[in-house]
Amino acid sequence: MMESGDGDASSRKPYDIDEAFLASEGIKMMINNNFNQAEQLFDKYRDFTPLMHSGSSFMLFMNAIITFEDEKLDLALKSLKATEKLCQVEETSIFKSISRSFRKKEPSVDEIPMHERLQRYVIIADCSLYMAILTFVRQGITSYIKGGLMLRKAWKTYEKCYKMINDMCKTKSDSAMMNIIKDSFTHNETDSTTSADVYKDTEEVSDECFEVIQKDNGNNNDISPALPNKDDNSLKGEDEQPVEAQSENNTDSIGDAIEKQLQFTGSEQLSDVKTIERLKGAIFFGYGLFNVCISLIPPRVIKLAQIFGFGGDRDLGLKCLEFSSKTTDMKAPLARLALLWYHIIIRPFYGLDGTDTTAGVKEAERIIAESKEYEESALFLFFQGRVRRIQKDILGSLEAFNTAVRVAKEQTAIQQLCCYERGWCHMVNMNWPSAVPEFVVLKNESRWSQSYYTYLAAITLGASGSMKQATEQMKLVPQLARKRGNAPELFVIRKANQYKDVILQPHNYVLMILEVIYLWGAIRICGDHQLKQFLIETERSQEPYISSLQVFMLGVLHLHLRDVQLAEQYFKEAIRNSKKSRQDSYIAPYATYELGILLTEHPQGMNQGKSLLNQAKDNYSGYDLENRLHFRIHSALSRLK
Repeated sequence: MMESGDGDASSRKPYDIDEAFLASEGIKMMINNNFNQAEQLFDKYRDFTPLMHSGSSFMLFMNAIITFEDEKLDLALKSLKATEKLCQVEETSIFKSISRSFRKKEPSVDEIPMHERLQRYVIIADCSLYMAILTFVRQGITSYIKGGLMLRKAWKTYEKCYKMINDMCKTKSDSAMMNIIKDSFTHNETDSTTSADVYKDTEEVSDECFEVIQKDNGNNNDISPALPNKDDNSLKGEDEQPVEAQSENNTDSIGDAIEKQLQFTGSEQLSDVKTIERLKGAIFFGYGLFNVCISLIPPRVIKLAQIFGFGGDRDLGLKCLEFSSKTTDMKAPLARLALLWYHIIIRPFYGLDGTDTTAGVKEAERIIAESKEYEESALFLFFQGRVRRIQKDILGSLEAFNTAVRVAKEQTAIQQLCCYERGWCHMVNMNWPSAVPEFVVLKNESRWSQSYYTYLAAITLGASGSMKQATEQMKLVPQLARKRGNAPELFVIRKANQYKDVILQPHNYVLMILEVIYLWGAIRICGDHQLKQFLIETERSQEPYISSLQVFMLGVLHLHLRDVQLAEQYFKEAIRNSKKSRQDSYIAPYATYELGILLTEHPQGMNQGKSLLNQAKDNYSGYDLENRLHFRIHSALSRLK
């Protein structure tokens, strides 16, 4: 598949095909569990049209982002680079014409219709965005800088495409924008009142998006400042080499070329309203996803993003995704999935709504209810399971995940994702024996992090009373670690090494399970019954080697059981104990954060609470899951402004 030629697609079309329709059908097949059929469709036409080539690459990207496996990440990056290369077009000049005469014919800018020219640059922007996301997954300062260059390229390209299609709409007629949006929502609508309401809301979203973009552009089409000087060492880590802005990442020249190539005359205007509407959906998806992702980068990396000349507007991004989800573009169902991902996973995990973990549930239920054509989709069933878990309906959640596993016959990655979620449901429900096989399967079959899944298998085995097996699995955790461990992997390796010379009891393993549930943000979905059972088991731990963790977890449990005074006492004790003990260095900053949040719940404690949040942010470093806490602190301080 990857070895086939990636020259110009339009020169190899054996016959006319409706690439927009085929691409849309391919994405629908993928989402509706027909993964192999979708792959075959995209592969068949991969080398005939840029849109089908991009669809093939997107499937590889989705597979990589779900599994986080290095081989799949590399394959997706390779395919996205090939798609980007395929979509590049050249300016007409005598020298380029002579050059092309000695090699395979490729079209110049003038030879490509305007709508296809715009489509290609939307795809280039998408590829840059997807490659940046895959690069960020690698972590490290070099990955952040490379990803930043790719994001800047995506940003400039999206901006140019936005400006282009907006100019098209204005040139066509003053009411063209209204008609474009209205047509997309009244096509299959019989109730005129409902149509008008939907149209009105969507028109406002579209206009607002364009207003923000125009403000960003100002009077200068080049909206981004120059790249950092390549000799500037301020962005280098201690062991990193200087990072140069190479030709492929030279976004200033790329932006200028795009602007020149997207210039159009009256004869080139798009008269097909459906084509403009579809292209708008494609642009809004990429630009919306871009803004949401940038708004979520670690606070310590925000300055790096600003250096590259862009920032993220989360509200604008969500409105763009909402608009895209209601268009006819192939990315419409992907926009729905992106919105579900934000409302159900990102919002509760990073504490964007404070203690209100159900804040995104209403929006998620609305999106799922509006997606009847995907009600049997494993991906939508996965999100349905997450919704029910947030609602503390563990049995309903398990039912949704079980159904998703059954229908995802061709999607091993989604099966493993649901397997992981089932394991977490059993842990939250304190059903240790049922959790064990889920994590054992992942340990044996997943290539993401064997050590992480082995640790989860070990602590659930220990809580079940299988002490010998738990000890054996715990010893394997450091041995199965990868050379480049991620944050969760580094955490479980340290924990395994911390307890390698002690004999743990079942109640100790339960305490370690509670620790993971808290750190992964799942403590708020535990019901009072489970919290009280965890409290009984935690109070049983009297061993000195686990005392620091015990005190902190007692504070967490009492907080969620609404015994605020006792929770405050335990958090203060945990902070004091951390000065005497080197166990679990993360406890002091996390306890400081929890105490700060607790105090800000009351007006009289607001100033002290904010002070503690800033202490947690500024006074600690080098501890486990540090970025995770900084996300939560940043979100909390933003809400309190």
